[in-house]
Amino acid sequence: MRAFIAVEIPGLILEGIAELINEMRKFQTEGINYVRVENIHVTLKFLGEFDDNDIESFCGDLSKIVWKANRVETLSIGGFPDLKDPRVLWIGLKDNPGLFALRTSIEDVCRNFGILPDDKEFKPHLTIARIKGKMNYRLANFLEQYPQDSFGSFLPKRFHLFQSKLTSAGPEYRIIRSF
Repeated sequence: MRAFIAVEIPGLILEGIAELINEMRKFQTEGINYVRVENIHVTLKFLGEFDDNDIESFCGDLSKIVWKANRVETLSIGGFPDLKDPRVLWIGLKDNPGLFALRTSIEDVCRNFGILPDDKEFKPHLTIARIKGKMNYRLANFLEQYPQDSFGSFLPKRFHLFQSKLTSAGPEYRIIRSF
């Protein structure tokens, strides 16, 4: 099973992001895959293929994680590797000690199951689009001038183990367990 661990985003924040995505679609539809709004989340750990036989034990260990949630603030639009020539467009999240501590605890559990820590530094964000090729100048100008510097904040109450199924219509996510 393909899986990841993430925090869901509240509806009000998703509504604001949906409005942004709808505006972005006016400027570029070719060469860009917009994330379905219901799939937007904060990924804490991508697990990749995970052995179904380990799920109960893995979930048991995840359920022992004690964490103190801090309010998560969304920021403005950014891109990987940068906003000038992005492959991924995202909404940033302000540095958050609670998310970083939770991520560290999740990494510790994963190590016990032979899942290696990520090579890249953890940069909490909400992916909103993936770009194949180049972002066109109209969308680039729109994003450069986009006035909103926040989409709100929220207090995460739980994190989830998700199953991810890749389909021709895009990925489908299903919560396996909540913690």
